[in-house]
Amino acid sequence: MRTPFFPPYDEVRHLLQVWAGRHRKQVTGLERSLMALRGTPQDPVDWRDPDAWIPKRLTGEDRELAHAIWKESVGQVNPRHTYGHWLLSQTYELLESGPDGVLALTERGRAFLDEEGGSAEMLLDEQEGILHILTLVDDLGPTRRAGLLKDWTDYLNRYSRFNAPSTYSDTLRRRLTNLLRRALVRRDRAEYSITAAGADYLLQQRGTRDQKQRQREPVADDELRDGERDSGSAEAPLLEVREAGRGALAGSTSERLGGAAMLPVSDPSPQSGLRLAPPRADEDGAEVEEREIADDEERPFDPAKIKVRTIPIVVDQVAARLKYGEIDLAPDFQRLRGIWKARNKSRLIESLLLRIPIPVFYVAADNEDHWAVVDGVQRISTITDYMAGKFPLRQLEYRTELNGRHFADLPRNMQRRISETQLTVNVIEPGTPPEVMFNIFRRINTGGEPLTAQEIRHALHQGPARAFLKRLAESQAFLKATNGSISPRRMADRECVLRFLAFHIRPWEDYRADSLDGFLGDTMRRINVAAADQRTRWAQDFEKAMRAARAILRDDAFRKRYDPHHKKFPVSKPLFEAWSVTLARCSSDDVRRLASLRRPVRDRFMDLLNGDSAFEQAVSLSTDQRRRITKRFGAVQNLVQEVLRCSNESD
Repeated sequence: MRTPFFPPYDEVRHLLQVWAGRHRKQVTGLERSLMALRGTPQDPVDWRDPDAWIPKRLTGEDRELAHAIWKESVGQVNPRHTYGHWLLSQTYELLESGPDGVLALTERGRAFLDEEGGSAEMLLDEQEGILHILTLVDDLGPTRRAGLLKDWTDYLNRYSRFNAPSTYSDTLRRRLTNLLRRALVRRDRAEYSITAAGADYLLQQRGTRDQKQRQREPVADDELRDGERDSGSAEAPLLEVREAGRGALAGSTSERLGGAAMLPVSDPSPQSGLRLAPPRADEDGAEVEEREIADDEERPFDPAKIKVRTIPIVVDQVAARLKYGEIDLAPDFQRLRGIWKARNKSRLIESLLLRIPIPVFYVAADNEDHWAVVDGVQRISTITDYMAGKFPLRQLEYRTELNGRHFADLPRNMQRRISETQLTVNVIEPGTPPEVMFNIFRRINTGGEPLTAQEIRHALHQGPARAFLKRLAESQAFLKATNGSISPRRMADRECVLRFLAFHIRPWEDYRADSLDGFLGDTMRRINVAAADQRTRWAQDFEKAMRAARAILRDDAFRKRYDPHHKKFPVSKPLFEAWSVTLARCSSDDVRRLASLRRPVRDRFMDLLNGDSAFEQAVSLSTDQRRRITKRFGAVQNLVQEVLRCSNESD
């Protein structure tokens, strides 16, 4: 069970044909753009009508791909809801990227596309619990969905890592929809029952299983690591078991779903070591942190706490606010994310001259009505820089006669047209709870590159914390410990530093926050009000932890390691937290001893990843959950203490 947003197969077939031949970045870029298009309280998005929202909300390649999905599926697939389809295609390797990044159907993908009810489809049904649900409907039907939920919940608890009640119900609903679309079950009012086609399919699958089971030779327990284990359960999900590292039962997605025989495994308990998908890096070089629940199902908050006012303001007023230091443009955004090119800047000024409306701006106001700009930094900077004479117009599309002119060179009527342009600003008023403000900024509808969580925190928390995090992220100790692999462009490096400080300032044992994002935001506030000498001590502790990590873990610092011969994985932020905070607590003597015992440390860490799936989940899935934070910190701390204890006993 690996796909929470399980899609109907007919929709997947439509999308495979649309995606094949396109660059992977175009597909994932549309997914990112759609995740950012959350709308606002003033401008909600109605996703039910793609013909309306695609041309209004998307541009360029995003619009073209979304339009292709909607039209080529003949209105069956809403481009807003394709994340589960993409996840399925990647988990089961229906599509692959070539050296040029262009997607192509794999052999399994072609089989899935061409053969309804064929081997590829049967594999997905087996892996994703479809057969189990079909069996339940056959045994219990006619029955309501609620009548299936208890058995389905027990199945998920045994064979998946999903553990939220909402997920239990949603995964069942989506799989029943899949079966309905394939006419394997029917629904009469609210009751489900199996169809004749469903009964035939179930009988065919059971016969195939029995045949495979008879073909397998019995093996002794001590031969399990060489290939197979028979669970004795006809309904167990099929997984490939392979030797990994020190003989633990594990297997990457590609290996579980590759050409090797798919073998049933009994209870994947917390100690069985069944491995998650291989770690992959995001655009900033850090390992992607998986979430069991999508971002649009994040923790709700009280709508009454949203305090937003929309105001009109002319460009001259914005320039005056900047002049008197009443607008914070967070200049690090521009340096890290890249200054707009001359053509982009000029086209924005041309839009003002042509009286073309530009998108709204989002700011957070403090008690003195000073603004921190989160959405619109580049636009405000471009307009005010042009008025200050910092660049001429270039590569205009319509008013080409103005190319080469600075603001002072424009006719007076055109100068007024720019300076008197009315902008629309959404102001988050003071008194809005920080967690609500953060959530609002995560949901804002922006046509540019969506802000990361750390960029939002950076914009919302003016003060010494900004420079403090920047200094530590640029320190030689941090760069050496991470091998310089964390890009500063989207502030991922500063988030690593902040996550250390959050659990160093307040012990992880006392973590009681409702969300990790809120916890990190509160840490920035604490840094801002701390005394300078206190920040100095925190900086010393951080650099001590970085030097210790480099000395003890070498190139594997803060990275997963399953096998001594595997390639190096990207830095994991959850592991960064756990290792750095633990090492900061160690004495200098302990650090020296651990550095001399780096091999036992590495071996025990591999044992932990391979042998304790609860720990692997704690550094991979829903990593902001309290129980998983406690698990990973406790496990790393116990590992260090155990190595030191064994060393002392041997002395």
